[in-house]
Amino acid sequence: MDILLGLLKAASASLSGILGVAALYSDYRGPDGKLTGAGRGVFAGILIAAVVGVITSFVETNKSQADSKEQATRTETLLREVSRAVQPITQFNVHTAFEIPAGHATVDSYVKRFRESIEKRTDLKFPYDQRLPEFRGLSFMNDENDTLELVRVEYGSDLWPIPEKEPDMSLLAATATPSVYLMRKPIKPETFQVEMSNADFEVPFVSKATRNLAWHVKRKQLVAGSDFTSSKDLWKTNGRITSVVDLRGAQLILLFSGSLNMPPPKGMADVRTPEREAINKSLIIRAASLDLGEGRTLYLPAKDFRQSKYHGGDPIFYYTFPTDEKEFLKLYDYQRDYY
Repeated sequence: MDILLGLLKAASASLSGILGVAALYSDYRGPDGKLTGAGRGVFAGILIAAVVGVITSFVETNKSQADSKEQATRTETLLREVSRAVQPITQFNVHTAFEIPAGHATVDSYVKRFRESIEKRTDLKFPYDQRLPEFRGLSFMNDENDTLELVRVEYGSDLWPIPEKEPDMSLLAATATPSVYLMRKPIKPETFQVEMSNADFEVPFVSKATRNLAWHVKRKQLVAGSDFTSSKDLWKTNGRITSVVDLRGAQLILLFSGSLNMPPPKGMADVRTPEREAINKSLIIRAASLDLGEGRTLYLPAKDFRQSKYHGGDPIFYYTFPTDEKEFLKLYDYQRDYY
């Protein structure tokens, strides 16, 4: 292309020069004032040279713009690759919190026991002595008016759900940790299948997660919280998502381990009950964050999560990361919550 443009420009300039010389040595008008044959030839040559010059300039301008666009694309790609290199996903810590709505017999019974017990214990002066048996596994948070706002209970406390007496709540508290699936290009959540997962980055549920139940005194909400860090040998990835940069426009799916809707293996008891399934389907996400490495913690707004139904009706929670850089950077801003 460059050679052809050069030849056309040279031909146009040469033709213009030759026609100029010819015009000096030729009579291009006859006695009657009309163009002679030589004059018509010179005039036609000038028109041809002008057209060739215009076409050459147009093509050259378009090529220059195309080259500039291609260079900009290359530069953008290079900057993206550099950004990917300096913001890799080096760890995967997941924090989630799900509200367990009232209205279920199991939940209401547990909350009643919890509240009655807390009311008796909080008659003592704050802060409470964590060394005392009645406060083991409990933590408290007061508001700006020094009024009790939140009580958090962890495994080991006598207020943790009792497996023999509160089996559904006990199982829910022990398994309220979702597996995480990331898709570079969003899909319809209803079509997602764990058994044939096409996730670009998958972090399965781990049993060693730190779990807690929190009771919000003012809101009268019971929330199941979970934190877990997955080791790299458990990650399943195809290389499409390797850095924080790759998450722009990507989709995150949260799915509970009990949502496979499959019968238990032969020889194992089926722990699913209608009550537990009803509770599971009513869960509401209240907080979620991903710690992907030093200085790379993303706080995902709970209000931007959407909920759909997985096979069997269990909830599937999904979130689409912003594509706009400014909106994406807002995810680094700490979202204060009590979950």
